[in-house]
Amino acid sequence: MRAPNGGPGDTGFAHATPPPDSGLACRRRHPRRGQLVNRQIGGAEYNYGSGTPLIVAGFRDDGGTVGASSPALGSLALPAGAWLLSAKLYLDPGSLDGLNAACTLTAGTPVDQVTLTLEPNQRALVPLVGAHVFGSGGGTVRLGCRSSVGSPIHAYWIKVAAIKATALTQKSL
Repeated sequence: MRAPNGGPGDTGFAHATPPPDSGLACRRRHPRRGQLVNRQIGGAEYNYGSGTPLIVAGFRDDGGTVGASSPALGSLALPAGAWLLSAKLYLDPGSLDGLNAACTLTAGTPVDQVTLTLEPNQRALVPLVGAHVFGSGGGTVRLGCRSSVGSPIHAYWIKVAAIKATALTQKSL
């Protein structure tokens, strides 16, 4: 539970423990600190909170058919600074066999890429993650996918998110 009056130990989260054998899960409330900007890609923007961290997120439930030269499935314009970038989507080839797809998360240059082959009726979850520093003019993070020629794949449940950091340090693994 929250500490009284926002005192020490106040994490901004409320926790509830359900009764044993109730079949209920623990519930969490979003933190009160920070700012979340969420919008349907190409749609209205919803702005919640103020302060840091700044989280910018976009979603599109149906991205349509991905072909050999498909446009970006989603993009977010971001202000200057260091950003942790992530995206995910589902790909579905329907009943077609042996379809190849390549998805890329870019921020001026590619920050992550996934290439996969899908069997008939096999849906695939495609996660992408990376980090990038945008200069004083800011920039755009884009999620794009393409499939092999003549092999359309359907993209849906698309999410792109960015979390602003105070600094970015990239290290070799």
